[in-house]
Amino acid sequence: MKEVLTGENDWIRLLYVYELEEQLVVKYYIKREFYLSVWHKKIDKTMNVKSENIVDDLGMGGRFPLPVAIHQDKIIGAIYPFDVDREKVTDKRLIDLLDNNPEDSNPILVFYRLN
Repeated sequence: MKEVLTGENDWIRLLYVYELEEQLVVKYYIKREFYLSVWHKKIDKTMNVKSENIVDDLGMGGRFPLPVAIHQDKIIGAIYPFDVDREKVTDKRLIDLLDNNPEDSNPILVFYRLN
C-alpha cells in the first residue's frame, strides 16, 4: 500500500466517482497531482483536466473545491481556508467568511455545477 500512495509509478490512485443526472464525475490522483474527469452522458463528451486548469468562476481565488458528494444536480465541494488565495478572491461573501475564520478552521462547503 505504501508503494501505491507514495511510489514513483504513474498509477491512478484514490479514485472517487460521483454520478449526476447528466454527468459522471471522477476525481483521482496520479502521483501527487489531482485530476478531474467528467463524462457528459447526453452529448457523449469527456473532459479530463488537472484541477489547476479548471476555470474558477466561484470567486475562490483560482482554487477548485474538491468534490465530496452529490446533491440533486449539484456537486458539493470542500475547500479549506488555508487553500484559498485571498488576494485572488472575487466573492465578497467569501472574503467576509475568510476574515472571520482562522485558516485551520473547518472546510468551506460549496455547491456547484460543471458546464
